[in-house]
Amino acid sequence: MNQDNKNELFEVIKNNKAWPILVIGVDGSAFDERATIISARTPSAQLGIVPMGNGYATPQWLSQIESRKALQQNLLVIDKLDEIADAEQLKFVEIIKHKSISGHKFPANTQVIITAKNRERINKQLQSQTIIWSVS
Repeated sequence: MNQDNKNELFEVIKNNKAWPILVIGVDGSAFDERATIISARTPSAQLGIVPMGNGYATPQWLSQIESRKALQQNLLVIDKLDEIADAEQLKFVEIIKHKSISGHKFPANTQVIITAKNRERINKQLQSQTIIWSVS
């Protein structure tokens, strides 16, 4: 992705806080260290908050976005969603639609970004919950 496309992408992200953005034509490497990246291949069991002994264990990615709640921008990137089966993509519905996991709401500054190369391989239900932006 060239610098003009990158600048345009970050302008789209900056101006669309409320809606998740499905970005076609890039992957998680387009985002810097300020973004929390979740591989689409992450097993469902590792996405949520789980009971452990005397309390609960939160996944590392959730701890990362929680630690960034005071920042102006807090990007959560679901990377390469088109590389998993349509039905498996639905494990991300709660993250995409409600900005939460296991009933735990994300910080208000969290912006959900989904990357893919092929829009046709993205579940239609998930697409309907996003703004779609393509890198040309």
